[in-house]
Amino acid sequence: MFPALRAALLILVAGGAVYANSVGNGFTFDDHAIVEQNPVVHTFDVAAIWSSPYWPGGWKYGLYRPITLTSFALNRAITGPGPAGFHAVNLTFHLLVAWMVFVVSRTWVGDRGAMVGALVFALHPIQTEAVNGIVGRAELLATGLSLLSWFLYRKATPSARVGSVVAFATALMAKESALVLPAILIVEDAARAHAIRALFHRWRGYVPYLVVGTAFLGFRATVVGSVGLPEPPRLVDNPLGLVPDGSRVLSAVAQLPRYVLLVIAPVHLSPDYTYNQIPTISGPLNLWFVTGVLLLFGCALLLRFRWNRPEGFAVAIFWMALLPLSNLFFVVGTNFGERLLYLPMVGVGLLFGRGYTMLENRLGFRYGLAAVVAIGIAMGARTVYRNFDWRSDLTLFAAASRSSSESAKVHLNLGNALSDAGQEADAFKSYANALAIYPDYADAHYNRGVVLQGQGRLAEAREAYSLALASDPGHARSLINRGIVAVRVGDRSGIDDLQLAVEIEAGRVDGWHNYGVALNRFGRQNEARAAFARALAIDPTYEDAAIGLAGIYRTAGQTDSMIVTYRRLVARAPAAYQAAFNLGVELERMGRICEAVEAFRQATPDPSDRGAMALYQVAQLLDRGGRRREAARAYGDFLKRWGKSDHYERSARRAMDRLGGG
Repeated sequence: MFPALRAALLILVAGGAVYANSVGNGFTFDDHAIVEQNPVVHTFDVAAIWSSPYWPGGWKYGLYRPITLTSFALNRAITGPGPAGFHAVNLTFHLLVAWMVFVVSRTWVGDRGAMVGALVFALHPIQTEAVNGIVGRAELLATGLSLLSWFLYRKATPSARVGSVVAFATALMAKESALVLPAILIVEDAARAHAIRALFHRWRGYVPYLVVGTAFLGFRATVVGSVGLPEPPRLVDNPLGLVPDGSRVLSAVAQLPRYVLLVIAPVHLSPDYTYNQIPTISGPLNLWFVTGVLLLFGCALLLRFRWNRPEGFAVAIFWMALLPLSNLFFVVGTNFGERLLYLPMVGVGLLFGRGYTMLENRLGFRYGLAAVVAIGIAMGARTVYRNFDWRSDLTLFAAASRSSSESAKVHLNLGNALSDAGQEADAFKSYANALAIYPDYADAHYNRGVVLQGQGRLAEAREAYSLALASDPGHARSLINRGIVAVRVGDRSGIDDLQLAVEIEAGRVDGWHNYGVALNRFGRQNEARAAFARALAIDPTYEDAAIGLAGIYRTAGQTDSMIVTYRRLVARAPAAYQAAFNLGVELERMGRICEAVEAFRQATPDPSDRGAMALYQVAQLLDRGGRRREAARAYGDFLKRWGKSDHYERSARRAMDRLGGG
């Protein structure tokens, strides 16, 4: 069997077995905003994808990854909105990337060594965040396309070089971390030639990559507003972005041994290491910093004497891929993350492959195989166990609260998951833990307010939102909810809060919708209509805004505009069941029975009682129209779903008896 095919089968079997339990996991953490709830992913609007930030409405995060967003939209269009299809695609990509690790490694460590390196890459527990987190696809695509570009570059034919540059450009559009690829190509060329001076004869081959990289940075600056972060990160996201440069550099160096420790002993894993899990340091008298300096010094010595050997090249790949993301040279969006090791793990895989070849050469194949099997079983078992943590937000952050107990964001997200699970008392404890770590955490105050509001404790909720705004006056979600609470108790000041919210974040569809609701409640219908229209301009599938706008048209007697509003929404959003039901009611009232039947039918898939009632309405309208057989069938379908003994059930049974369908 060909070595490449044998490697592919081994990776497929081993990697597929280890990650099989990941396919049943749900959406977690950042998946909700970027994948599950992202309008551009739902609509598959290519123009919107290529002109939108990676985070919906979040240009301030400085992330532009249209290839990754396109993959999500295509994934959803083919496999549906559920998480299983996304997880299956992530797993497929991960196995393909592992195979590419084999392909690029074999020239350095031979087929067996490359196979070992690919297996380590595929099975290592540190990869679980990139594979289980659907948003980890940015890592998978950027790394896979970078490896493809690397492989094609080696072919040295004109067509392969063109393909290599195209793959590199595509990788950059998946995630900006692919920018390190030209450095890897240059270092490999120098190492293979055993002389740095050889690069001077190959400089023309690097120019296309440097041009593409520069063009990408320029295009990114045009779209995002800057080459780097448009604004400093929040303390809770990356504390290194808010300290003096000296402290940032010291802290970044101090974090490097933590990465290496996770590679060596991936025991305590977490999706989050933000404030204050890894404290910043202000001076060199710190054990982690000293260890980091010694680590860099040791690697520098290795590179000095073994830079053109497999082990030296492997170490070079690791640091070339990791250091730009470490906050050492410039601030990035997060202080630390396991997913950031995905590309550096190519170097780790190559290093393991080199270690295997040395062991086999010294002790023989059987000992080498035994070592690989032992390491593979240990890694695989830890990975399988870790995959279970990613089943849901609750399981993920319950585990994270043990491994990252000093992270305010972990406790916040655990509180949110507990609240969603109906465990509100425990949610309050988690929010208190988050605030104990970071008292000015506006999101923690806000989410505590959301739970209080849901319990009907409006005065306490309003106070919680005010505390959030005291910490962050521009916290739009707190302004929106404080406005909603004020309007609910008849306080017109809620309009001011909502107006300020949409001024701060003009792209918030929920802000414009609730602003419209408030204006309508206090009799300012013309302004309310404009607010609802603005919400629908941002997201044409936002059902509540369409219902609000249609209600204003109905009150004003503009029935044609009302019908058009409902029709436009249900055409764009087939799951807008409330709107479809309302459309049926209005069409029936207007005597347009056939159209009403079709509208009610559009509402029948609704799993709530509304869907069953839509069936009842269909049956009644068909009955009145003399379509007896269809009416009887519709009554029967209604009775199967209704399951209650009440007026509607008795009415449907009488109709069935009359129509001969009982």
